[in-house]
Amino acid sequence: MEVIFECNYCDHEITADTQEPNGRIECPGCHEIVLIPAGGINPGMKLGDFRIERCLGVGGMGEVFLATQVAMDRPVALKVLPPAVTGNKALVERFLQEARMAGRLEHPNVVTAFYAGTDAGYHYIAMSYVNGIDIDTRIKHQGKFRERDALQIVRQVAVALDYAWDKHQLLHRDIKPANIMLTPEGDVKLMDMGIAKVINEESNLTVAGVMLGTPFYMSPEQAKNVDQLDCRTDIYALGATLFHMITGRRPFDGPTAISVVAKHLNEPVPMPHMICPDVSSECGKLVSGMMAKEPAQRPQNWIALIAEIDKVLNKDNPNTLPTSLITILAFNFPKVIICATLSLYFLVKYSNTRSLFSSQKSISKSGIDILSGFKNLSKIRLNFIGSTSVIDKHQATKEPAPEPLPGPTGISFFFAHLI
Repeated sequence: MEVIFECNYCDHEITADTQEPNGRIECPGCHEIVLIPAGGINPGMKLGDFRIERCLGVGGMGEVFLATQVAMDRPVALKVLPPAVTGNKALVERFLQEARMAGRLEHPNVVTAFYAGTDAGYHYIAMSYVNGIDIDTRIKHQGKFRERDALQIVRQVAVALDYAWDKHQLLHRDIKPANIMLTPEGDVKLMDMGIAKVINEESNLTVAGVMLGTPFYMSPEQAKNVDQLDCRTDIYALGATLFHMITGRRPFDGPTAISVVAKHLNEPVPMPHMICPDVSSECGKLVSGMMAKEPAQRPQNWIALIAEIDKVLNKDNPNTLPTSLITILAFNFPKVIICATLSLYFLVKYSNTRSLFSSQKSISKSGIDILSGFKNLSKIRLNFIGSTSVIDKHQATKEPAPEPLPGPTGISFFFAHLI
């Protein structure tokens, strides 16, 4: 049976026979070896309790369809395994076991797989349907992300992966922009959690000297097919994904998958802030640490990585005023102008009558009022940003606050009217 699909590397249209040996074919556009999707699946067809609506896309793990679960009358994403995988019964069984394990994951940032089955010779997995756009498509259509937006997205993915690793010792092993979804509400959803593991274990070897799968985000140890992998291999892939998000390009590229893998193994990671000047050096160092060649040089767990992401998100810029002070001035700008004018008026008035600076008493009283004014400003600022570090003892004991010091100076008037 002949099928037409797009290459998941270069989007080139490919025509192939589903009976092709090994279920793989070389893309005429980029010359990568790609999986041939299962043929014969059309809208209206039913697989188990799921009615096919339309094809959502084709990837290294097969075709994904929008389907309707008839019994529940709800939309689902149905992933159908390619013929290259279904020919291996042991692999299919392991795949289904992994899918069942992935179905145990309950996290707001993970797309849940809730059913795995076989019908008419097709092996499929039903997952929650996410109405949104994946990061890879978002970059292609709108360009790179702003640094802060990218960091906040990656942080949510890291939290989800920490949950999967800490609670279930589950690796993803195929983290990439195409596997991270963004909803219109701004939620982040990680797809294929745990499902890619068996496919990679069995199929990540070379076919005619070419590696199967997407190599652009793959850690060096995964490329070497190291037996014992841990969460640090996913940290590397997430770092490569962050690199792509903030620069608009992949960290390493090349004409073939093998050439890209060779760069991951041997070449230093480009510094993102050297490629894009609007990327901070702190963010660049974070990416470099995540993509260190040796796992021991990366953050050692997800908690450590999340702490580093937070550090970059909350980095202080000494060249800017505190955000709280800027907000106070912005929201009270008319009052600031009026009160400053009145303050100047009072100062000029008292300097022209009895000479403000010749009267020790006036100087003392003015000094007290100025200090009182600064105290009030401090309270205004801290209360505005919701600080709990300073407590008004008069409020805590419910005692009445002392009356403000009398005096006609305009300084205390200026600060009092900022409230």
